[in-house]
Amino acid sequence: MRPRVGGAPWWRFQPFRRTRTVPREPLFLSREKLTNPSVVRGLLIVLASIGLAALVTPDLRIPPKVPELGQFAPQNIKAPGDFLVEDVESTQQEREEATEAVRAVYDFDVGAGAELEARVKRAFEQARSEIGARAEHAPVPPRRKGHGAAVPRGSKARKAVSESARPSPEQEAAIKRFREALGSEISREAVAFIVAGGLSDADEQAITIMVKGAMHARIVSNRELLEDEAKKGIVVRRVGTTREEEVNDLSAMTDLDRVRLRIREEALKTLADQPSGRRDRLVEIAQALVRPNLTFNRNETAERRARARESAKPVTIMLKKGEIIVRDGDPILPRHVMILDAIRSQSLRKSFSSVFTGAALLLFLTISLVHSFARVGVRKFRADMTSTVFLLVMLLLMALLTRFSLFMSEAVASAFPFASADSLHYAIPIASGAMIVRMILNSETTIFFAVILAVLASLLVERSLVFGLFTLLGSIVGAHGVAQMQSRSKILQSGFRVGLATAALAALWALMDNQLWTRDTLAGMACALAGGLVSAIVATGLTPVAEWALGTVTGLKLLELANRDQPLLRELALKAPGTYHHSMIMANLVEAAAEAIHANPLLARVSAYYHDIGKMAKPDYYVENMPPGVNKHDKLSPSMSSLIVQAHVKEGIELARKHRLPQVIVDAIPQHHGTSLIKYFYEKAVESVDPETDEVEEMDYRYPGPKPQSRECGLLMLADSAEAACRMLGEPNPTRVRGAVQKIINNIFRDGQLDECDLTLRDLNKIAQSFTETLSAIYHSRIEYPEPVAKGEMPRKKKGDEGPADRSAEPGKDKPKRGGETPKDDLKRLGMS
Repeated sequence: MRPRVGGAPWWRFQPFRRTRTVPREPLFLSREKLTNPSVVRGLLIVLASIGLAALVTPDLRIPPKVPELGQFAPQNIKAPGDFLVEDVESTQQEREEATEAVRAVYDFDVGAGAELEARVKRAFEQARSEIGARAEHAPVPPRRKGHGAAVPRGSKARKAVSESARPSPEQEAAIKRFREALGSEISREAVAFIVAGGLSDADEQAITIMVKGAMHARIVSNRELLEDEAKKGIVVRRVGTTREEEVNDLSAMTDLDRVRLRIREEALKTLADQPSGRRDRLVEIAQALVRPNLTFNRNETAERRARARESAKPVTIMLKKGEIIVRDGDPILPRHVMILDAIRSQSLRKSFSSVFTGAALLLFLTISLVHSFARVGVRKFRADMTSTVFLLVMLLLMALLTRFSLFMSEAVASAFPFASADSLHYAIPIASGAMIVRMILNSETTIFFAVILAVLASLLVERSLVFGLFTLLGSIVGAHGVAQMQSRSKILQSGFRVGLATAALAALWALMDNQLWTRDTLAGMACALAGGLVSAIVATGLTPVAEWALGTVTGLKLLELANRDQPLLRELALKAPGTYHHSMIMANLVEAAAEAIHANPLLARVSAYYHDIGKMAKPDYYVENMPPGVNKHDKLSPSMSSLIVQAHVKEGIELARKHRLPQVIVDAIPQHHGTSLIKYFYEKAVESVDPETDEVEEMDYRYPGPKPQSRECGLLMLADSAEAACRMLGEPNPTRVRGAVQKIINNIFRDGQLDECDLTLRDLNKIAQSFTETLSAIYHSRIEYPEPVAKGEMPRKKKGDEGPADRSAEPGKDKPKRGGETPKDDLKRLGMS
């Protein structure tokens, strides 16, 4: 045991243990999670899904009370949505008609005649046995006078019957037994007469023949009931089998009264030689024995009619959203009350929370799954936070635009009934969303945006599959049309193509429903054409807003900057005309090459316009702007000349930002030089210093960079050097141009300037071919005409005949290396020989 300390338990003297409090983690989101891009992106998608679900969920407010019967409508009463209303009166009529069409079922007892024959035979045999047994102990009565019948069964029976005119108690018992055996309501007198006659075989045979002949017919209990079924016929089922037949002609069927009358008529013929008293008794017994063999099956008929009533489909009324139920001032009829009651009851059964939750979850799954797949599986998909926010905002804007357009289409359809609201839906400019996204981002992002937008559009328009296809097709056609923006008319052309495509969709959809040439179809095709043009107008109006919000540039902005009347370009043409001319030539070079490698020709051309605007600060220090015979670099050291040349990059950036040029154009100014070497001044510096005492740092003669980050900037770098080199050629024939272009591209490639852009060797081959064709067309040889020379004057030098000492050095441009490089140093993969 543990000891006690001072009489106290040991556990009261445990030393105090310090515990470190661990901070509780937040239940949902911590600060670290809120800064995680994936979490933020997920929250944005959740918020966007909720907002879109609010627009998708229809108006589920409790509808107003139904006006009373006989009142006048205070205004046009329209269907608040698409409803399927049961027409109670028509449904009831259909069910009654279905019930009436069911034939009555009758059971035909085929063996009823044979059963009666057997019963007659059994009754006669039992009565004969009873009378015969009693006759052995009774005296034989005298034969009554006038009775022609004889007892065939022995002298004792005849003696017992003829001894007295009144039946004895034994005979009474036999009569009763005979009546019970026949089982019919037969009079006692008739049976007593047969018994008194000795129950002869002739009587038995006569009764059997009459019963058998009568039971061959189909006999009903009441002919009047059968007459009610004469128009549609009856169904006859054979008792004991599954066979049944439909009988339309009921004339061959009879009832008991007619059968009994026929028995009497036949007896007059067959029993004409018999006394009337005997014949009447036999007929009476036969008439009493005959019973109906065709009976009405009430239960089976009721069951069949109940099934027919239940199987009758209810008659429904299809109401489209916005369809007028009662016009202003019209009286409220019972049909109107029925329709409005059904709409109210259906609206009350709908749950806003369930519809909203389902729409929000569906949209969240669609957006998140499509976005996740595109972000991981598509390399060029724009998944950055800015692009994600932009795409979600565009979805919300398109949903708002569609909801407003739906409201307007319903209003127009009610005011001008030339077309239905469904036809006017084709005029909704929903394709403008994909057109804007394509001009702001790229094709890979746009196609996934179009898929999500198509799902959203189908939910907005009452889960319409055709409107989802309309949105997807229009978005793809519109986005493809604005992919390469060369002029403003390109947007209108794209909108016209959208209209043609969606009009074709409307026609094909109507063709599947066999409603191609209806008024609604033609109106829908016209609305589709108008909707395509409206999409182009909306895209033109909203694109500048998106450019401003995202700080990006689209084809529309580039077209504005490509206008040579821009103040900055006009200033460049005035201050540095040589640079301006060089920029125009470069624009032609890069535009043709960009088309060859499927880059952005418009962006490349505009970047070429503004890439050298920094030279306006000191235009005379660049060879294209120098006056003949004047070179200011001759008085400067190579290092100073290098600094002046490098400064035009910084000054160009400042000038571009001052004039608020887009960032993509600003980036092209430093990137088109990259970190390339200003080789002329570097080599001049190396030659001017003593290599044993001084050392020239190559980094001092390189541009600060960065290297080209895009294909368009890589094109600018190649075109800048290629154009300068070809301009210095004495005789720029195609062979020399091709060699110069090949050498320039080779040097830039080996210098690593293209490491950070996406130009491939295949692209470089196409660029070299494009440059060669364009530069050969620009700097082609011309025919020289001799000029008269005055006496005592020296002949003028031809253009291009200047020696190296006569040419002013072009800062920043490659000159051919000393040492006589051969084409073997070039990249063979360029495909140039």
